[in-house]
Amino acid sequence: IEQGSFDIYDSLLLAKAAKAHLFEKTEQIQWSGWPHGCYLDDFTGVIYGFYPFWNSGTSQKIDFSMLTRIGYFALTFNGNGEIAERFDWQPERAAFIGKARQYMTKVDLVIYRSNWQNWSKFIAAKKTSFIEKLTNSIVDAVTEKVTDTAMEKVKSIISFGTKSLPSLGDGVTLFFDGYPDDAASDEFFRELIQKLRTKLKTSGKRLSIVLPLKSLAKTVELHSYVDLILILMEEPTKDTKKSLRQEVEKLFTGAERRSVLRKIVPIISPVGHDYDKGTDQQLKDDLIYFEDNFGGVGFWPLPTSKDNGVAELNNLVRANFSDKENSDYLQNTLKQNAPWFGRIIGPHRWAFRIAFDILLFVLLAYALLSSWIFELREIFQKHFWWFLGMGALALLIQICLCLWDPFWRGRTTGILALLLFAGVFVLIWGYVRRMKQNDLP
Repeated sequence: IEQGSFDIYDSLLLAKAAKAHLFEKTEQIQWSGWPHGCYLDDFTGVIYGFYPFWNSGTSQKIDFSMLTRIGYFALTFNGNGEIAERFDWQPERAAFIGKARQYMTKVDLVIYRSNWQNWSKFIAAKKTSFIEKLTNSIVDAVTEKVTDTAMEKVKSIISFGTKSLPSLGDGVTLFFDGYPDDAASDEFFRELIQKLRTKLKTSGKRLSIVLPLKSLAKTVELHSYVDLILILMEEPTKDTKKSLRQEVEKLFTGAERRSVLRKIVPIISPVGHDYDKGTDQQLKDDLIYFEDNFGGVGFWPLPTSKDNGVAELNNLVRANFSDKENSDYLQNTLKQNAPWFGRIIGPHRWAFRIAFDILLFVLLAYALLSSWIFELREIFQKHFWWFLGMGALALLIQICLCLWDPFWRGRTTGILALLLFAGVFVLIWGYVRRMKQNDLP
């Protein structure tokens, strides 16, 4: 990696964020999955990616399987505490959010601001009312419901109402670039985070903050209110990553230190380098260190198929952060020998759920009606293998869902126990029935 390649704090991230980017209403974000399917809970840390709104307009393939969360960058607020311009963050433009969730990746709303002129005087005059308005604006933006579609109605029906209409965001990330260091500003920031945390908690949304390494001391009073602490890494990362660890060692002790380390996600840049040309040793070293010491890794911007060497970068991340102690033997076997399996099941899990419900309903309804209708029992005897095939297909779909659907993952033991019980019941019932038939003259 060339000197300065990860210098996002001084030259790339802040420079691009500060630049006045125009929002083109005619261009929408177009994401598609590529190439490994869904993100699953078998990573040892958080993989965070920032997506700037000005990258919209062209079709982009994203490897969602290695992205825990995506931060949509960014909305800002005015002097009244209102989010004046929502950009793509609107129900009618939210197809990209649904695409990420289809692959089990969460989407956060990034709130960004860089102009702090006369900030101390401003908050001295209206701190309390401004915090109330701003937190309400942010919560309203992230909890607004997406457009109700026919598919969402079907999901609600087959989940018996447990699947409600999703909101636009899964969390909020605050990025206050160049925020003042005076006591009044620190107090405002702390109260804002506390208030926002309280309001987001009721809706189950996560709260993250972005900080430069030099501002890490702010986390002493804030770490208990946030889920992630995204740290902008300065170059050379071979030194600053160690400085970050040492700073945490100084500021925290014991269980608190461990908690903060697991919340910290260093942010680096993947842009502008061909990782497939043997120049990625520093990145390899950084990823190993991040996985061993912190809570994950983040990228500005998130890697897409248009970036050079993105496949190699994704493989590096996957190699370092995949849970090598995953005890799901069947899933591990399928990943190694039939990776296409997960790419089919995961993103289309709702279609498989619907197919399973239809098969189960047909079989149960037929079994119930055949208890009263003799003709149905005759049809069953003549076409026994068709019914057996339907049952086997339903069982296969349920096994697939247990492996690749987050709702069913973790419930595999219960499902297997239920199937075992049902199998034993059928065998006993068949045995008793044959005994009664043998007693007849």
